[in-house]
Amino acid sequence: MFNKILFPIDFSEVQEEMINYVTTTAEKFESQIFVLYVARDLTYFTELDVPHPSIYSFNLDIQKGAEKKMKDFCDARLQGKNFSSHILIGDPATEIVTFIEENEIDLVIMGTHGRQGLNRIVFGSMAEKIARNSPVPILIIKPPRKDSA
Repeated sequence: MFNKILFPIDFSEVQEEMINYVTTTAEKFESQIFVLYVARDLTYFTELDVPHPSIYSFNLDIQKGAEKKMKDFCDARLQGKNFSSHILIGDPATEIVTFIEENEIDLVIMGTHGRQGLNRIVFGSMAEKIARNSPVPILIIKPPRKDSA
């Protein structure tokens, strides 16, 4: 039923709370896990008065840093699991939906930061953007509320 599960990550604490959902679902359906991180492409700043080499160099540094974080993340949490890791550069929502289509993903399991109010207006909801455009089912996991006691 779910042969390929996409787990988009942003290296935030939300993924720590989601990893059990992903691995348990993958084990139940004998699925391959595709772990995906999408770094924002900063080349759109070239329209401003920012030197091109600086932006391209910064994009490369971001990609190298993401590769190290991805390796550390997968080594610590997915050892012995059937997974592959991927890093892309671009608009995260667009790249994730494209990845789903190109890799024939069957299910997406992702978290939401649970932003509300002004934070939601400013940052938007990546999960919502992906859910609106995804051709496959998405399991969105909201992190538990933190009590303000």
